[in-house]
Amino acid sequence: MKRDKGLTIKCFSPMKLLVISLILIAAFVAVTVVLTTIALTPGEAAEKAGSKECEEKALNEAKAMIPEAANLKYIKGDLGEAEGAASFNIEDNEGRVLGVISIDRATRQVVFFYDASKKGPSEKINISKESAKQIAESFLESKGVDLGTGNLTLRDAVLENKGRYGSAENGEANFQYLFTVYEMINGVKVSEGSYCSICISPEDGRVISYGIRLKTSHNKEKASSVSVGKEEAIKIAKSEVSKLADVPKTNPYIPDEEIALEYADFGNGVLTPVWYITLHYGEKDVTDMLGVIRSVYMAIDATSGKLLHAE
Repeated sequence: MKRDKGLTIKCFSPMKLLVISLILIAAFVAVTVVLTTIALTPGEAAEKAGSKECEEKALNEAKAMIPEAANLKYIKGDLGEAEGAASFNIEDNEGRVLGVISIDRATRQVVFFYDASKKGPSEKINISKESAKQIAESFLESKGVDLGTGNLTLRDAVLENKGRYGSAENGEANFQYLFTVYEMINGVKVSEGSYCSICISPEDGRVISYGIRLKTSHNKEKASSVSVGKEEAIKIAKSEVSKLADVPKTNPYIPDEEIALEYADFGNGVLTPVWYITLHYGEKDVTDMLGVIRSVYMAIDATSGKLLHAE
């Protein structure tokens, strides 16, 4: 469901860039850069110098991660300028696309990298989860992610099945370890807080991709306490939905994965815990998505139990 922009600000999503990048790589998009010599104002000259610095830093990182990397090709348009980051295709000397890299124009920090030069996910699981975790921790710390202090928490790895190479019947299953890092306070994720992700090959421990967005940590002292539990929040959500005229008066299906407790910063410096719950309704009681004709997204203040938003 679409969330109200005033209520929840989307976190940086490396996976979104990854999907876009894979589409571009599959299509082997050619980017032609036309250089023109013009008189630049001091501001334009500074911007050009900054862009060059960004590209040089991105290329150095690309070469460190993929030895065959030789050049970068800027991805034009909105796809190349997502959330203030300039994105580039990584190419070898023959123009073959090896991956994608994005760098924040303001901080000059690489925020996303994807290696397409080798087969990424693998059917061979030679690396244990614990070994992969050590690789992930060491790599992230080398990029300035401090997991020892502050509010950053590395979540346990998920061994993702990325589908099959080849036919559905005979293709090989392929896996990768996905680690995520969130800003957490009192065990609760902070919306719009720092976020990192890293994918490790279970075959050889290679870093397949990573995304890093570091922000100033929130003050724990300004985090309101959670007074409304999950079951109570669900009862409140059901009660509020019953007041909506266009929603069937039946028992809803509420998937666990669509119930989340997060801290939200509404701009007043105070972190408010919020229950986000999606309820799915049918003409009759439903226990899965079959028969669902209306879905309602709710946001409940986890301190007061007040309804913050419904759509």
